[in-house]
Amino acid sequence: QQDTVARLGGDEFILLLPEITKHEDAGKLAQKLLEKIRPTFSIDQHEINITLSIGIGLYPIDGKNAKNLIKYADEALYWAQNNGRDCYHFYSK
Repeated sequence: QQDTVARLGGDEFILLLPEITKHEDAGKLAQKLLEKIRPTFSIDQHEINITLSIGIGLYPIDGKNAKNLIKYADEALYWAQNNGRDCYHFYSK
């Protein structure tokens, strides 16, 4: 199976990771992504700081089709954005 990254539009991306089926594994990956993107860097003497908010929906726990998984991951993303940003959140019913 193959991992896939796709741009949904604007600044939203989706990661399809068939081997990630447990909350623990998804959380570890999300934390690693946050740590990699956090360091400030400079371009032409301008400090650039990027934050990342991540919403997570897991198959088949949260949904059994792409439409529902994207919807639920989006709900989790909005929670992360509205509760401090630069974090991840799992979808919860």
